[in-house]
Amino acid sequence: GYQGLFDEAQVPGSAESLIEFRLGEAGHDVLGVAAHVPHYVARSPYPDAALTALEAVTAATGLVLPGVAHSLRT
Repeated sequence: GYQGLFDEAQVPGSAESLIEFRLGEAGHDVLGVAAHVPHYVARSPYPDAALTALEAVTAATGLVLPGVAHSLRT
């Protein structure tokens, strides 16, 4: 039920992305989640980015992680 905002994007690669790509090629279901946080916020306590990424994973997989979500909200 998830619909992306656009069809294709080119971004710098990583080992994680390559693994996701290869697993997808091999027929596995794969989901990559990224939180794009400005560099001037990335080194400070900023739970909103982590909470957004956690909610995306929860929505996509059905995992329930209430302790983590509660900690990030408070």
